[in-house]
Amino acid sequence: MTDETISRRRFLEGVGTTAAGFAAFAAVNPRLASSAMASELATAASLGNATLAFSWLLNIQQAGSYIAQTKGYYKPLNVSFLPGGDSYAGEPLVMAGRALCAETDPTSTAAANNQGAKCVIVGAQYQVNPFCVMSLKKDLKLTHPHDLMGKKVGYGPNMGISWNAFLAVNGLKGKVTNVLTSRDASILTSGDVDAYVGWVTSDVLGLVANGQPVDYLLFGDWGLKLYDLTYCVAKSALKDKTKRAQIIALLKGEIRGWEEEIKNPAEGLSLTMNNYGKHLGLNRSVQKAQGLEQFNLIQSPTTKKHGLFWMSPSDIAKVVESFNKCKIPTKASLFDNSLLEEIYAGRSSL
Repeated sequence: MTDETISRRRFLEGVGTTAAGFAAFAAVNPRLASSAMASELATAASLGNATLAFSWLLNIQQAGSYIAQTKGYYKPLNVSFLPGGDSYAGEPLVMAGRALCAETDPTSTAAANNQGAKCVIVGAQYQVNPFCVMSLKKDLKLTHPHDLMGKKVGYGPNMGISWNAFLAVNGLKGKVTNVLTSRDASILTSGDVDAYVGWVTSDVLGLVANGQPVDYLLFGDWGLKLYDLTYCVAKSALKDKTKRAQIIALLKGEIRGWEEEIKNPAEGLSLTMNNYGKHLGLNRSVQKAQGLEQFNLIQSPTTKKHGLFWMSPSDIAKVVESFNKCKIPTKASLFDNSLLEEIYAGRSSL
C-alpha cells in the first residue's frame, strides 16, 4: 500500500465522518450547512507542505518519523524529509526557510543564535545526549577523560562544538591532538587516531558488531548535561498563526510516530531496511540494536511524567549550566515548551 493510498483512504474516511456530523445540522439549517461543511473540509487540508530536516542519513535514527509519514500522523500537514550528513547544519536551513523544523544539537543552536540566528528549541527527542569519545580496548584503555592526554582524537565536522565543549569542561584544551575527519568510526581500526568522537547508539554499536571491544566515555557522564536531536524552529514562527499550527502538527506526528515505534520497534526497523534506508546498504543487526538503544535516550523520568520530547525546567537549567561552563552563552529562553503544553494539555501521551 502506498503513502498516496493511505492518505486518500484516511481523507475519505474523514470526509465520511464529517459529513455524518453535518447531516443533522443540514436538516435544521440547510442554507448554512453547505458553506459550513466546505469550511470544515478546507480547514482539514489547510496546513500545506513543510520540510523536516534530519541531522543524519535515513537510518533507524528517524524510525518514528517514518511511521508518522507512512501512517499520515502529520495530517493535515504534508511533511517531507531532508536527510543530513557529515557537514549538516540545521539552523541555516530553518533561518533560510528551507525547513520548517530541523533536528539539531542544542550547542549548535546556541552558537548559531550567538552569531545572529534567531532560533528556538521546541522539544528534545533525545533526553540524554548520545555523544561519546571511544577507543579500541586493545589500543587505549579509556576510563577517564585524562586518559586522552597526549592522544590523537578524530571527530566529524558536525561534532566540533560539542567535542570542544567536552575538552573545556574536563580541562583538556590544548592537551589532545584534534584530527578533523569524516563521520566514520572505522578510522580507529586503521590506527590513524587513538580515539574517536561519535554516537554511542551507532558508532560504538557498529564497532562492537564488527568484533571490536570498545571503551567509551559518555559526554553526559563527564560534565555535559545536553539534549540532542532537538526540534529547532525559527523564533518568529511561534508568533505566526499558520507556521505555529504547522509546527504543532509536525510535533504531534512525531510524538505519535515515536510512541508507536517504542511499542513496536519491528515496525520502524522494517520501514528503515525496506523503504527509507534501503539504498544505504545498512546492517540489519546493527540497525536493530541501535533502534533499541536509542529508546534509553528518548525516554526518561521526565517524559514518563509529561510526554515525549518534554523539557523540564530542572533539566533545562542543567543544560544551560553546561553551556556556560563551555563559554557558550545562552539562556533558558532558548527552550520553549509552550507547543508541547498545548499538545499534551496535561496528558503524558497522545
